[in-house]
Amino acid sequence: MKIVSGVFVCFLLLLAPVGASAEGDDWRSVLQGEKAKTAERMAAINQEAAPLVAQLKQVNAARTQHDAHQCQYPPGHPEVCAAYANEAKQIDTATDNLRSQLIPLASELDKLQARNVKITQLLAQPTCGPVCQKLKECAVNPNCFD
Repeated sequence: MKIVSGVFVCFLLLLAPVGASAEGDDWRSVLQGEKAKTAERMAAINQEAAPLVAQLKQVNAARTQHDAHQCQYPPGHPEVCAAYANEAKQIDTATDNLRSQLIPLASELDKLQARNVKITQLLAQPTCGPVCQKLKECAVNPNCFD
């Protein structure tokens, strides 16, 4: 777990500007900066998703209303319910379209939330310790984790 934490911190600090140092408490400011960037992206995702979620709620309401008024046709005449079946297909298509847009956003949001939790845990550490040493190695060799 400590190795994973170290790798994570190294990765985050490698994202920082080249002039940033991981010595002293600079590693904390780098992590806080990354946490702020992550929070900004999370806010952007929520803003992007909001109208899609509203549309999905409308589509779900349309599905509920559609399903509440089942079409029944006389034996041998399914064409009587063709409009009803067509409406169901349109609702399904709209649902699939909205979900295909929302799923990647939700997935990215989950990853970003987990990332910020991890950053918060790392910021609670009293010192940078071996992570800073690894950062020095990474500054010399960008493939240090390969």
